[in-house]
Amino acid sequence: MEALNSYARLHWAGRLPLWMAGGINGALVGVLAALGGLVVFRWASAWQPRSGVGPLFAHLRGLYLLVFVNMAICLWCAVGAWRSACRYSLDRPASWGMLVKLVLILTVCFWVYHLRTGIG
Repeated sequence: MEALNSYARLHWAGRLPLWMAGGINGALVGVLAALGGLVVFRWASAWQPRSGVGPLFAHLRGLYLLVFVNMAICLWCAVGAWRSACRYSLDRPASWGMLVKLVLILTVCFWVYHLRTGIG
């Protein structure tokens, strides 16, 4: 558990190599978290409560918690990848760092668009 905690801190500080922060964390973890959120939204929109309002509110609490955790993971991925890209650009040509930053900006635009228009 301590190794995972240390890994999370290193990523947040931007001290992981760019290929790891942008490739593994940014792409793999970020995409999986975003897809998980899309699946949950699709499932929640199709779900119909069987009886009463009580189960609906319990379901919504769980859904809001899942969305909050999903957004926190996506934010962690984006911040760590951005900081790694900044650190990478200090030592080497800026092309890879700029590419990662561009992908992150496009990803945030995607998030904002879907939050404003709704999923689907």
